[in-house]
Amino acid sequence: MAKTVPTIDEAAQEVQAAEHAVTELEAKIADGDTTITSSVFQKARDALDFARLREKAAAKKAEKDEVAQRQAKIDALVAEAETLTDITDLQGKFAAVVDAVGAFHSALTARAKTATELESRASRLGVWKRPRIDERVTVQSFKPADWLNAAIHEGTTGEPKSMPGYLHGSVMHDSKAGIHGLHTAERAARPMGRCPIRSSPARHGLP
Repeated sequence: MAKTVPTIDEAAQEVQAAEHAVTELEAKIADGDTTITSSVFQKARDALDFARLREKAAAKKAEKDEVAQRQAKIDALVAEAETLTDITDLQGKFAAVVDAVGAFHSALTARAKTATELESRASRLGVWKRPRIDERVTVQSFKPADWLNAAIHEGTTGEPKSMPGYLHGSVMHDSKAGIHGLHTAERAARPMGRCPIRSSPARHGLP
């Protein structure tokens, strides 16, 4: 039965053992030991040559195995990378974000326009005391750019953005928590918020 190709360490041990056997025979022959025939010595030399050939085979096999393992890793990497070629899910989410941002921006813009008109009318009537009308209702316009940035910040970091310029339209009991009038009570109660909403949305001119 043919031997399998040894590992590099196994082949090195075989060569070392064969070299030792030849060295011993050479020493005995040199010392005058006549019991060692040429055939015995030649057999030992042949065994050494064979061991050295197996050592070369082991080195070649190790090299091939290394190449095969590297190729397998490359194939796995390529297969994993191919999963990124499907962007259908991202396309759907992008479309949803664009639609949501468009709707939010339109609502903020419309609100800002209405708030400006109300401020103008209240001013003409002499009841405009920023940011309230006749001390009974707060008018908060919510600048679109500021609140779009706040939504992006909260969506990407999980943390609400402090809006110091909107103290009258926000509940800012904890400046780091950033809970404001556009947070529903449910959202404000999430772990991201460290203070409850203590005022009703109506007090901030919200529906």
